[in-house]
Amino acid sequence: MTDRTNRQIETGKRRRHILETAVRAFLELGYQRAGIREIANRAGVSLGNLYNHFPSKEAVLIEIARIEALEVAPFVIALQGESPAIERLKAFLENYLHYAAEQDNVLLAVEILAEAVRTPAVSEAFAPTRLNLISALSSCLTELCLSNETDVTDKARLVLDMIEAHARHLVFSGKQVSEGERATIIEMVGTGVGVDLRHKALGANNSR
Repeated sequence: MTDRTNRQIETGKRRRHILETAVRAFLELGYQRAGIREIANRAGVSLGNLYNHFPSKEAVLIEIARIEALEVAPFVIALQGESPAIERLKAFLENYLHYAAEQDNVLLAVEILAEAVRTPAVSEAFAPTRLNLISALSSCLTELCLSNETDVTDKARLVLDMIEAHARHLVFSGKQVSEGERATIIEMVGTGVGVDLRHKALGANNSR
């Protein structure tokens, strides 16, 4: 490899290291309390080096938004698959619950949501991923005899809110995603959107 390629690899590694350190600081201290200097000290880099990669904490969150888009993309693709809509929906409910109920995801989401309220640029960075997921979920719900529903998009938002609220409940209660919890979210969502999902729940498949 050329010297330029080696430098690019090292730069990428350092950027990922700083990002991972910043995320850990946000999780341990909270976004507001985790200052740039604290992140630099934890990462073992100078302030100038950190600013070369991320000029602000907001820039870190925008990079997290880019990574989240990559993580959520498989869920969108799965919702748009060719299997029966009811099976796609049930698989999504189980898999997305597993994803949303990862402790770091829950804690980081709380910090991001709070900052998104204060900072429009952060909200705008995460919005496209959310809208893509809502769109794919709306299309799936439309196939489930909801084609005449004028509020199908609202129902899709409700489904995501229900999953994420249940994920927070599990994490803050110290519980794991069990077969019973998967069945619970399927029943809750079915009731919420008015669709009978009371068939045998699918085994959890990790779609990430």
